[in-house]
Amino acid sequence: MAKLGYNTIWGIVFVSFILSIAGIIYLKPAVTGYFFVNEEIRPFTKSTNWTFASPAEVVFIPEPGELASLSMSGLAIGNGSFKVFLKSSNNRYLVLDNLLLDRKGISGLTGFAVEKIPDASVAETNSTEKSISLKLEYKGGSIYDADNDGVESIDSAIDYSVENTEFGWDVNESNLCTRWQVYSIENGTSATLCYGAEKCCNFVDLQPSSEKWNDIFYIYYGKYGAGPGNSISAQVLYVDYSLEPENMHSDIYFSNWSALRAEFSEAAAIKRYFENLCSETCSLPFLNESYYTLSVEPENATLVIESISYSVRVISITNNAPVCSIPEQKIAENSNITLNLSEYCTDLDNDSLSYSVLADAPFYLDKDILTLTANSMQNKLISLFANDGVSLVSYSFNLTIIPYETTSLMQIAPSRWLKTINLARPGNVTASFAEAFNISIKADNVSIAGDKIRVDYRGANTTLRKYEITKQLEQIEEQLKRLNNEEVLNFNKTATLLLELDASGYEIEFSTNEAVEEEQHGEIELFRPVKWTRRVSGVDIEIPEEAFNVTLR
Repeated sequence: MAKLGYNTIWGIVFVSFILSIAGIIYLKPAVTGYFFVNEEIRPFTKSTNWTFASPAEVVFIPEPGELASLSMSGLAIGNGSFKVFLKSSNNRYLVLDNLLLDRKGISGLTGFAVEKIPDASVAETNSTEKSISLKLEYKGGSIYDADNDGVESIDSAIDYSVENTEFGWDVNESNLCTRWQVYSIENGTSATLCYGAEKCCNFVDLQPSSEKWNDIFYIYYGKYGAGPGNSISAQVLYVDYSLEPENMHSDIYFSNWSALRAEFSEAAAIKRYFENLCSETCSLPFLNESYYTLSVEPENATLVIESISYSVRVISITNNAPVCSIPEQKIAENSNITLNLSEYCTDLDNDSLSYSVLADAPFYLDKDILTLTANSMQNKLISLFANDGVSLVSYSFNLTIIPYETTSLMQIAPSRWLKTINLARPGNVTASFAEAFNISIKADNVSIAGDKIRVDYRGANTTLRKYEITKQLEQIEEQLKRLNNEEVLNFNKTATLLLELDASGYEIEFSTNEAVEEEQHGEIELFRPVKWTRRVSGVDIEIPEEAFNVTLR
């Protein structure tokens, strides 16, 4: 049922729109109506290499989508306990703990005492133009290897840093990488990995394990094949080149290798590896937040989280929004105008559209039929909302109010007529006649000369004086043809007067021929012009028939 009001419909439509979205958001891939709802579960793995020996929290930012699951891979060192929680804004979920590892039955490993390895902590490139002075150091101020001697218990870790490396020029760090090598003396094996720019790492046939060239490097017993006694080497590289013909260049610099020792000397320690392990996060209720907090709570243990595997649900809706285009609407004061909105709005998907309106003028909306009322002299801005069930779009158009007071037409003599127009405020008027001649005009009771009035007639714009001459010649020509029994051609004889005199009152006196007079006789109006319009800023605005007050005398 239609409703009359200014803004009540908007609230209802907005709620309906939200409910319509909520209704489709959990659908599986399907065609619903004329739009597509696609659901996809996307898996991701994020390399972290986080090491925790004390309680800490880190921010986890997944790829866009609804978090559906999360698991972790890494290593727990020592006999202590630990817990890891995923925290959202309202809840927290247990990711893993030591009890979960115990239930999985993951076994421990045993380490041995080793010989010491000499330090070699500083190395420079052999380039004098652009030099790299490598500073390989034990990371100071951390909880690992607190005395920075490269010797730790087998259930702990040692950290290394190249962050104080010096460069002989203003280096672009986005072209840097650090190559790390772990050499196990007992096993005679080595592992090489790279931190930093992908292009730089690729240059030495490696993939980056960390995005930062100066990230802290952690080593513990068993990681990268580390045994009781190990040599940890590093080399910093700068790689910038292009093979494009228009910009071919090559800037490649590197430091010498530098090495520090890593010894794990206790007799035994329990190490528990885990891969893609999860507890309450194996299946999540599609959490939809931009970031989460991982709370790590180790106790008498060191927890290494090497990677996080997770999945997100992505829902996409393919829909073409409605398109509306409504031009300015012009109506007379205290009158109505009715619009069929389906003539102004389209939808490429052929969806059924619903509408709502915001306006500071009275309106009546019945499905797609909108009626507006001009209840004051102020122009109105009308806001229209079109909803196809998925997309809600808004458009605005102007409702221009045309002022008038009275308009009258009366017969003052046989075939002679007087048209009077009184406006609410000074303005211009355009008047169209089906047949008229011998026209005289007054504006605010002042007679206007014929050469001051412009007339549009038969595709030409001329003065009123020349128009009268043309009409006299036409009448003579028609009379001659009738006398000679020749055919009199019919053509559009409508003349449009452009009264651009900025007056409040107009009097237009004119004559019509006998045929027109007889043709009009018996109607409510003895003579009706084709239309009456008001000209505002050079634009013709039609005055509706309701504006006419016709008197027969």
